[in-house]
Amino acid sequence: MDRSPLIAPNYFKVVFFRDRQQTAHVPLRKWVWYGCLEVFFGEELLESLVTTASLSGSPDAEDPKGEFGWPLQLGLHIPAGIFSNLFRRHLVELLYYKFYCQYQLIQPTPGVYAEDSGAHLDVTRVRFRLRKSLLYQLIAFRRVYIAEALVLNVAIDAVVFAASQCLTTALVAAAVVEGMRRLMKL
Repeated sequence: MDRSPLIAPNYFKVVFFRDRQQTAHVPLRKWVWYGCLEVFFGEELLESLVTTASLSGSPDAEDPKGEFGWPLQLGLHIPAGIFSNLFRRHLVELLYYKFYCQYQLIQPTPGVYAEDSGAHLDVTRVRFRLRKSLLYQLIAFRRVYIAEALVLNVAIDAVVFAASQCLTTALVAAAVVEGMRRLMKL
């Protein structure tokens, strides 16, 4: 029997609440926006990171121990699609502030650093790669995204039902919200 202690960080807390550093750099309204984007695109971003984790190192970013995935600019970690292309700039910010700064799932390659001029953050020249030692956490993050989508859908259904007092309208609203979430993957 395996009696080793569980590694049980509160993933809901990590996803929804900013740490001190993020509170200073990311306003609450933007953090909520990133949370909404994660409902629609979070699973795809995780899948992209898992795909790049299957490779290690590159000619200019050696990884002899195979500790990291293939390094790419943040924009290249975002799967191409109609809606992901529309929100690409926001998804790059999400990857930087949440996946790098908050979750610490990805790490920049050494030598090139983000330019923080105060007006904006430029990570164009910086390539990031997944820390393979944290691959086991991706399932937990995926579950948080699924739960977040469910809660959002139920909340919208409750508001629609309270406003209309019609179960059919609430069910149609649920179908529309789920349809929109799936449509965003195109």
